[in-house]
Amino acid sequence: MRGGNTSPRDGAEATPEQTNPVRTAGPIRGREKPKEIIVGFFNQVELMEVKGTKVMIASPHPLYRALTNPAVLMQTMPGLKQLQSQGLGTYAAEMEMGVASIRGRYHGILHIQETRPPEAYRLSLNGRGPAGTIQMVMEVGLEPQGSATALHYLGKASMEGKVAGLGQKLLDGVAHLVLTQFFSGIEEYLHGHPPS
Repeated sequence: MRGGNTSPRDGAEATPEQTNPVRTAGPIRGREKPKEIIVGFFNQVELMEVKGTKVMIASPHPLYRALTNPAVLMQTMPGLKQLQSQGLGTYAAEMEMGVASIRGRYHGILHIQETRPPEAYRLSLNGRGPAGTIQMVMEVGLEPQGSATALHYLGKASMEGKVAGLGQKLLDGVAHLVLTQFFSGIEEYLHGHPPS
């Protein structure tokens, strides 16, 4: 890349990089809802966004520990078959999907990053399997609400291959199913392992 001013000359047409530079969101500030994420790899075949809030009957500290504990994720995340630590919040992951046209085993790397216990963290996953490749980033923020905690999440995913041709409605349904089962699993785990 050349140094110096990258602004377009008078009369010249600006490039997409000059008019819409790629930005990455910073960490979620204390007790804020997740902010919009814009990541370079989203400029691919199919994009999907998932966002929402789930109120969990747990205080922030035990909920945060459960959400970021690989052993708990193995018990609660649908289809997750293996998480092998590679250090610094990085794990080799193996997941089996049994839904529609994305059925099969997927291998990839999972990162738990920008941790701010018990308020926020970022989860990212890059995976490849029979239906193509998936790259995902999700930001999670926890907000105390009396004896419960509001879990705010905002995620975006890019997909290539057969999975990119499934259509937004089907992909949204799969994402909703996985998240619902995951949150239920986390609640069941917490109820069976009350904080000491």
